[in-house]
Amino acid sequence: MLLQALSNLQFIIYGENMRKSLIALVSALALSSAAVAGDVYVNGGVGKTVYNFNDATDNQSGTAWFGGVGYIFDNNLGVEGVFDYTGEADLTDGVSSDSEYAIKGYGVGRIPLDNEDKVNLVAKAGVGYNRQKIEGETDRNWYPALALGVEWYMTSNVALLGMIDHDIYNFDDDGDKLTANPTTYKVGLQYKF
Repeated sequence: MLLQALSNLQFIIYGENMRKSLIALVSALALSSAAVAGDVYVNGGVGKTVYNFNDATDNQSGTAWFGGVGYIFDNNLGVEGVFDYTGEADLTDGVSSDSEYAIKGYGVGRIPLDNEDKVNLVAKAGVGYNRQKIEGETDRNWYPALALGVEWYMTSNVALLGMIDHDIYNFDDDGDKLTANPTTYKVGLQYKF
């Protein structure tokens, strides 16, 4: 099952259609771990993406939505695939983003902060791919993706999430490379099967 998941992950990395890639990622994670109850989770929520473009004076931010599927190997290690969408956002002076879609694959580490594993510090590191529409033109990037946050299990299956995601990439503005490096502040819910 793990080989099938890796095969589907290879499709995600080299595929051109983002929607098909997301479906392949979700299917790979779900199918490879369906037989192991309690180790699969889904999450989703809302946030605010703040861009850090160099030489910009505006507050460059937009509303973000996210959804993810993950697999926990043990209490401390796992993998997660995330789909992010950020709506319209101001970027540099006079430039705005119509939308941004991103797919991210993470390795996930958890550190329990209590004796009952109800509260965990979560750290993620991986790779992301985004497609951003900026004033009618499309910009695409592969980049390192990092995240840090806390999950609090209110029941054995349902958790509240608070995450800070940081992506590292540049935006091409008519040949000029502008440092984007967006940070997304997220809140949401997670359900563990």
